[in-house]
Formats: sequence, structure tokens, C-alpha cells
Amino acid sequence: FDNYIRGLRNGEAELIVRKAFRKRSNPQNRYYWGIILPLIADEMGELIHEEIHNTFKSMFLKKGIDVKGKRFEVIRSTTDLSTMEFSQYCDKIIIWAARELNIIIPKPNEIDF
Repeated sequence: FDNYIRGLRNGEAELIVRKAFRKRSNPQNRYYWGIILPLIADEMGELIHEEIHNTFKSMFLKKGIDVKGKRFEVIRSTTDLSTMEFSQYCDKIIIWAARELNIIIPKPNEIDF
């Protein structure tokens, strides 16, 4: 590694060090698509799960970025979320559903899925 770094000229490489994280888990994904979205879809009527999914992403996963002095909003993908971020995302949806639709979505440990 040291020899490789010494052999580089200025500006030829970039090294990024960050804390490793685990992406959302399969059980989290099954809970989201198998419990959360269907319960909300049943309450809201004819909306399909993908439409609800996209709505929640726009509500809870917007992120502002600056490009050449201009501000843009992007919507993060749930596939890029860590297990902790995905859990927080689901919690926001569960709270929203309770407040706006008056439905209680069971926690993963309260239901088999």
C-alpha cells in the first residue's frame, strides 16, 4: 500500500474511509412490503404498493444536494439504507399511518410475516 501511494502523482487517486454499515435486511424488507404497505394500501383503497412506496420515499427520504451553487432535492432509494436508517424510515411511516389514517401497524415482533 505504501509503495503504491508513493508511486502516485498528485491528483491521481482518491481514498475514502468511512464506517462500514449493513444494508437493510431481508426480514426488514419482508416486513415493509408484506405488512406495512399492504395495511396502508387496504386503508387507502385502490393504490398499489409501488405507488405508496414512492409516496413514502418522497415524504421521508428527500435529501438536498448542492451542485455548482444550485440546490436540488433527490430522493434516496430504500435499497441504499442501512438497517438503522431503514428501521427509522419504517417508524416514520408507522407514525404517519397512526396519525393520518388512524391505523395501528404491528411491530415485527408482534406479528408473523
